[in-house]
Amino acid sequence: MRILIDCGHCLRGSDTGARGNGKKEEELTREVGSKALEYFRKLGHECELTNIDSGYNSVNSSLKARVDKEKSYKPDLFISIHFNAGGGTGTETYVCSTKGKAFEYANKVNSKICEITGYKNRGIKVANYYVLVNTNAPAILVECAFIDSKSDMDRYNANDLAKGIVEGVTGVKVDNINDKGVMYKVICGVFSKKENADEMVKGLKEKGIDAFVEKYIK
Repeated sequence: MRILIDCGHCLRGSDTGARGNGKKEEELTREVGSKALEYFRKLGHECELTNIDSGYNSVNSSLKARVDKEKSYKPDLFISIHFNAGGGTGTETYVCSTKGKAFEYANKVNSKICEITGYKNRGIKVANYYVLVNTNAPAILVECAFIDSKSDMDRYNANDLAKGIVEGVTGVKVDNINDKGVMYKVICGVFSKKENADEMVKGLKEKGIDAFVEKYIK
């Protein structure tokens, strides 16, 4: 699977993030995103960060740079990481529609984060955010926790949030990765017809086994 992680906001310039409890959103998103990148790669997935760190003269130019990266990288899934503010608590994940793969991923990621961290589950919400409606791949935007909530920030752990994101997407427990990051794939079949491969994947998923079709040339 090919995944692009967007660490929300810039480290400087016009698109810095929220502030609270002595923390900066743009720094927390990079802590979580970098750890998730590490785990996705150890599980054998292709993964990159948008790396939109330098200053932009507007929020729109920052957002456009992230979408441009998505269009050039062509991922199977786009994940934008953020931290909320405004007096609430807990985790919520945004999509632009309740239909399609993005909504499925959002539900799994949000639930897994809350399961691991103990954060309040605020559910899945629909919004026309720029990075959700202008990307080609299924896209989710995760508001990990409230940066202005002392209880959320007392519980903040970048590693646990990254685990929630990765386990939600892949269905594989990060703790099953050994110290060297080695995992073992099981190849269950090679098919000359795509519909047969799709049928095999469908059967595996019905049994709770994460599976996907990978095309190759003999």
